[in-house]
Amino acid sequence: MKSRALIAVSLAAFSLSALPYALAEGAPPATAVSPEVYFAPLSVDAEIPLFPDRGEGPRAEFTARLIDGGVECPIPLRDAARACLYGGLGAEEFARAELAEFTERYRGDGADLFRAVEEDDSDEGDEFSHSGMLGFYLSIETSVVCSNPLVTTFAFFREEYLGGAHPGHQASYFVVDAERGERVSFDDVFSPDARDQALSAAEDVLREREDIPRGESLDSTGMFFDAKLTAPVNIALLPEGVELSWNEYEIAPYAMGPQSAVIPYEIALPLMTPRARRLCDFWSGRLPE
Repeated sequence: MKSRALIAVSLAAFSLSALPYALAEGAPPATAVSPEVYFAPLSVDAEIPLFPDRGEGPRAEFTARLIDGGVECPIPLRDAARACLYGGLGAEEFARAELAEFTERYRGDGADLFRAVEEDDSDEGDEFSHSGMLGFYLSIETSVVCSNPLVTTFAFFREEYLGGAHPGHQASYFVVDAERGERVSFDDVFSPDARDQALSAAEDVLREREDIPRGESLDSTGMFFDAKLTAPVNIALLPEGVELSWNEYEIAPYAMGPQSAVIPYEIALPLMTPRARRLCDFWSGRLPE
């Protein structure tokens, strides 16, 4: 009998407890329940043998720590979250699809690589076969970063290693308008005539962090690819401001890691669209006059 990947699935009970908001004076009307309680955690763990017909041999690890909307979650918010995080699937269906796809790639490319290593008589090949091949994995995590009654920011993190110099990483943020059930993009947050100013504000944050003088081009340091920042796909509305973020290789080399810059509301609000300002009123309304 063929051995299969060992899968453990656990779905925690949904929390229905109310988390009342302490609304700032002048903040928009709100429900009494935090949107975060609408989502429950789902865990999927699997151990995948490279050769299912063998009793022993290399194995890869698959872990998923996901969230999904429950029966109490408003349908527009749940569907928008699933569309952003899982391509429209439910969390468990998404996890099983990712596991199946990862298993296929591992047993395809991984088996070819392992056989090549087994034929390598050098010490290098022996070391790789006992360490690198045993270290293959895929880890996926989704979460609610923060929320207020009008908007929720979700995070999607993926890390995978199937050989090579280093693991691959992907970090994505999704801002969802809870009333409309729609994703909010960079262009939705900043007015057309203010987008360059927003990028300039983010650049100031990066320059200060990396100690790059204003008069010096970003790309002249070797830390960044281009002289100017490009509009990111990843944007997050946070209690402290608007975060712009870029994955590895988008604006900087892998060695620099992912890059992010939070533009505080004192600077961001004048640049934002009326819709975006309303979504953030719960947080930015607490700013001192």
